[in-house]
Amino acid sequence: MTPARLRLESGASTFARHARQRSTQILLTAGVAAVLLHALTRVPLHLPGHEGLVWMAILMLARLISPYRWAATVVAMGAAAAASFLGFHDALAPLGYLLPGVVLDLATLASARNPIVMVLGAALGYCAHPALDWLALHALGVTIGPAQVGLATAFGSHLGFGLAGALIGAALWRTTRG
Repeated sequence: MTPARLRLESGASTFARHARQRSTQILLTAGVAAVLLHALTRVPLHLPGHEGLVWMAILMLARLISPYRWAATVVAMGAAAAASFLGFHDALAPLGYLLPGVVLDLATLASARNPIVMVLGAALGYCAHPALDWLALHALGVTIGPAQVGLATAFGSHLGFGLAGALIGAALWRTTRG
């Protein structure tokens, strides 16, 4: 290999590494921004899971835009880290942000980016929050939270808002493609 070719490949790999780092920073920032938005706009609708409209839209949009396999997980990691410091009273909030991203990425990988499976994966992933609450409360023998609203209502509401949010994210992505 000639020295000029070696320098060219070295420059290309440096650029690719820099672009990956920049994209990762953008994805993490999107997660932090989503949690900040949630913290600043706590609307008391008294409907479990209504934050899923925005959260699942952001996750779905990030997953569809980014070429990274684990893009939604990276966004969710940023959100989980931020949720730990923003005064959320739910100790499981970081995990509640992380799991939907992981589930969406797994659905995307398993389906070869089938949009229907991705949307359903996002909606099911958003149901992780009431599932975590129910498991934690059940383990402690406490009957508040999802048990208070009704487990079926909490899951159904999270599923519906997660589905709507994922559809909004997919629609936004579709409009940017022309």
